[in-house]
Amino acid sequence: MKAVIVDYGVGNIRSLTNALEHIGCDVELTRDPARILAADRLILPGVGSFPYCMAKLQEYGLDKAIKAYVSQDKPLLGICVGMQMLFDLGEEHGGAKGLGIIPGRVIHFSRYAEEQQLAVPARLPHIDWSAVEWRPDADTSQLFATNALNGFYYFVHSFVCVPDHADHVLATTTYAGINYCAMAFKGKVCGVQFHPEKSGVLGLLLLKSFVDGA
Repeated sequence: MKAVIVDYGVGNIRSLTNALEHIGCDVELTRDPARILAADRLILPGVGSFPYCMAKLQEYGLDKAIKAYVSQDKPLLGICVGMQMLFDLGEEHGGAKGLGIIPGRVIHFSRYAEEQQLAVPARLPHIDWSAVEWRPDADTSQLFATNALNGFYYFVHSFVCVPDHADHVLATTTYAGINYCAMAFKGKVCGVQFHPEKSGVLGLLLLKSFVDGA
């Protein structure tokens, strides 16, 4: 097993690397566009604000490299802000364009609650272990060796991904009575809002399922 992690100076690189090595995966960290294009399995991490992360990708020319990689129809996994950047637009700190791989937007949890006509959670960000339920009809055979790894994963976030198309929602979770997208996918691209590298055995199983492939 081998995975290439996009190293653009942002994200839980050490935790993610440790998790992948724990499951026997050979890990390569790179910001070299050529190495990204040559990858078989690519992981895009992210921690912090959407605009800052996008700016760092653009600084190294990695936004173009990631989109070129995806155009080759190869698997990509985005984690936390790495998931959010897969979308068209993030509204954090005045807004920024994303990679535009999965149609949709990323909005603050309070705005999402209001749009759903639900009470805004008393505590934000959402920092908790929450149950994730995969769509039983979703075909993830191009992405994962194992389907429907339902269970509790660890979340730390204030913004929510809202796909334009319901078919792009792979799994959901609920926080403070509000159900929202925890995993989104399109073809061989998947984003997870939680941190699998911090989600114990189940998180390791998900990473292994992605790296093993179908």
